Amino acid sequence: MQEEHYLIQAMKEYFGELSLPEQNLIASSINKMNKDLEEATATFNIGSYDTYEWIEDECIMVFSDDDTPKVVANAHYVGSVVCGEWRWSWDKNEDGVNDNCKALMQGFKTFVQQYDFSYLRQDTFPANEHIGWVMSAIVSLYGKAKLIYKIERCEVTEFYVFSHIKEVEIKKEIMKRYFKKDNSFWIIETDDECLKIHFGKNGTTGKKDINCYHNRTKVLNIANRYIKSKLSKGYIEVDFIEKFQEEKEIYIPDNKEVRNMIEALYEFEEEYGEESFVESFYLVEDSSFFEYWMDVSKATAKELSNSIYIFANADATGAKYGIWLKNEKEMPVIFFSSEGDVKVIAKDLKDFLRILSLGYEYDLDTCEKNFTKDTFEEFLNTYPNFLHFREWLQNKMKINLLELSESGYKEVKEIIQEATVLYEEEITSLLNITVNN
Repeated sequence: MQEEHYLIQAMKEYFGELSLPEQNLIASSINKMNKDLEEATATFNIGSYDTYEWIEDECIMVFSDDDTPKVVANAHYVGSVVCGEWRWSWDKNEDGVNDNCKALMQGFKTFVQQYDFSYLRQDTFPANEHIGWVMSAIVSLYGKAKLIYKIERCEVTEFYVFSHIKEVEIKKEIMKRYFKKDNSFWIIETDDECLKIHFGKNGTTGKKDINCYHNRTKVLNIANRYIKSKLSKGYIEVDFIEKFQEEKEIYIPDNKEVRNMIEALYEFEEEYGEESFVESFYLVEDSSFFEYWMDVSKATAKELSNSIYIFANADATGAKYGIWLKNEKEMPVIFFSSEGDVKVIAKDLKDFLRILSLGYEYDLDTCEKNFTKDTFEEFLNTYPNFLHFREWLQNKMKINLLELSESGYKEVKEIIQEATVLYEEEITSLLNITVNN
């Protein structure tokens, strides 16, 4: 005969003989609890961390090693056993418990109506820690939780169920600083493990040196020592935009939103290379664009350049993208074709970056591109950093990416249509007035 589980024995000691439905419910709950514990231990090392933190307002439990969060779980407080008094109390009568945490127990209260177990309906009753495990196991079975967790606080043992468990995504802290002296540049970049130095003469690709120490404190100490040395030799620190404006002799409007976007794009382009992430797209500085595009005088071209900032190549024929600096809040993006056509394609910079997230040089009349598996692989061979670019848009620029599917191309049409309705008449009028004057 199979030996009876000790938790079922504990239930019988407190509540007497159990009915068959009770035994089946408890046995199923215990089996699930044991499987969950085995899986959580194997997958997330639950039980091995230095510390935990229960954040009641957010209903989460955070497990850490060396003050570094490793695992986070959505936790629901079930109840507690008070040692000495040896009583179990369900959480539904506890004040101060987050309302979201209560939702599980409110559903459980309805669930237990189908069972004739008086202790499942009582707010409190005689119990020991074993009974606490069984009560939590039944809640876990009902709520399809991932794990039961016990915390001992003074004379109280609290029980929680975890509805979701995941590893904490550790993001590296990155520092990047720029220095110059005469005709030379020196760039230092650190993350949690490595130190990267990029140096050389302006206008050259320079040289790069990378050293990894796998210790953030050591990396920062060495970086600070290098920086002090450079400053003592006459180098001065500059911001990213100033560095690029000097090296590449480019002009960038004194507008925070525009500068932030151009700075970010230049940083990405510097790391991954021109024309390696979006079809035919690369940053340019073309202050004389309107002079040859519209065949106007230098004075007229300069007047237009003060209003419309040409910043990137758009296709293989030499079309360009420009930002119309209408005012501090309105900055639609304009497409200037090589044949003299003008199209407002995005009402703001965020929508423009969403369009770029599709990666291809598109026909602005149809906005269509059909990627099969073979053509997409071919595209990635030509633009190997496209997927890096999408990840960068999403994580750094906080852009809601368009899907690489028919729905994404449909959204491009909608973005262009909205921008066209808002600004096309005005931009056409602006160009005509400036030229006629």
